[in-house]
Amino acid sequence: SLKRARNPMSSSRRRAAGKKAKRKGNNFERRVAKMLEEWWGSEFHRTPMSGGSQLAAGFDFAGDVVTNDPTFPFHVEAKNQEGWHVAQVFVSDGCKPFKFWDQACSEAPDSRIPLVIMTRNHHPIWGIVSYDTFEVLKGTNVSHHVNHMDVVRSDGEHLVIFLITELFITAPDIWKGSVSRESENSGSSSD
Repeated sequence: SLKRARNPMSSSRRRAAGKKAKRKGNNFERRVAKMLEEWWGSEFHRTPMSGGSQLAAGFDFAGDVVTNDPTFPFHVEAKNQEGWHVAQVFVSDGCKPFKFWDQACSEAPDSRIPLVIMTRNHHPIWGIVSYDTFEVLKGTNVSHHVNHMDVVRSDGEHLVIFLITELFITAPDIWKGSVSRESENSGSSSD
């Protein structure tokens, strides 16, 4: 029987495109780690194999960017992908930003707050957190300075989307020990 020959060019092009996309994602994760280091004042690293390892000395390797600083409350998913625009969050529950958010929520330990940091070529870097997380800023001197968009998904989930530089104008002390997913889920602060 005759077997159909594979086109080696298309296979090699797919491999090259996949390697380029992986390199792009890895570079963005390193960039996010550097931004978080400058903001938080602790050492951050790109997770080896993007979350492929769950245990190592002093690190909780859930998420794309990690630190061994126990006061850092966020589970970070860093995404640098094409094929989306931030305005899609107002019209489609199936858009990539919501898929990124769903991944962050499903992978975040209960002790961490999901945070998506996302971009695409030639566009600003955006962040997504829950509305309850954003409420931490209420009553601080920076809350009225943070430009953001409130989005309510069809299931009623209330999210806040903002330029990530807006997060970095907040003092890390505002976040240290103030919120966890456990307290968000219970709807009350810890006693």
